[in-house]
Amino acid sequence: MTIFILDLDNTLFDTRSIPAELTGRLHSRLRQANAECHAVSSEVLEQAINDIWYAPFSVVCERYSLPRTFLAIWNDWQETVSFDQPLVPYPDVMRSLQILRNQGHLLCLLTSGYRRFQRAKIEALRITQLFDEIHIDAVDDFCLGKAAIISDLLLSRNWNRKDLLIVGDSATNEIDAGLRLGISTIQILRPGVVATNLADRHIHSLLELCHDTAFY
Repeated sequence: MTIFILDLDNTLFDTRSIPAELTGRLHSRLRQANAECHAVSSEVLEQAINDIWYAPFSVVCERYSLPRTFLAIWNDWQETVSFDQPLVPYPDVMRSLQILRNQGHLLCLLTSGYRRFQRAKIEALRITQLFDEIHIDAVDDFCLGKAAIISDLLLSRNWNRKDLLIVGDSATNEIDAGLRLGISTIQILRPGVVATNLADRHIHSLLELCHDTAFY
């Protein structure tokens, strides 16, 4: 049995598939606020908005030195946003997760971000029943970091790190966690993801995990 630690954003679903009518309201408020306070150039703001698809907004704010008022705008938005329609995972996801479960593997979802927003996405994706465990590294809470959460799980679940396999897109998040803990990592190269040589292996679809025994 392999214990798969799977990321959410840009691993199981494309964050850019969140309906434009929802994200558009946020982007408009950020542009309006920047026009009023001239915090950064319009070019820098657009780059920051693009980065929101790939990193928690608090990280984006630090990266571009955005004022705290921008974080307040984000908080107001994510506290009220709701998904009236289901979100759609990548085409390979549902089948792959079910196959891995049928093969007897343990599936653990570990995602970083704002707790309410991540929960809302998980529910809208309708994937809860496919995971044995779900954990959120909440940036609006203690934000232990993925390495610390996995380390705690190793102790509390009495897992052997040789049985774990971390799968995700981010070199600085889940891949880095695997490196620090000595756990094997696989980077999934979804559209727009830049490959890193820090990962042990690379895949383009979760179905590759189901049919290649070299992974476990």
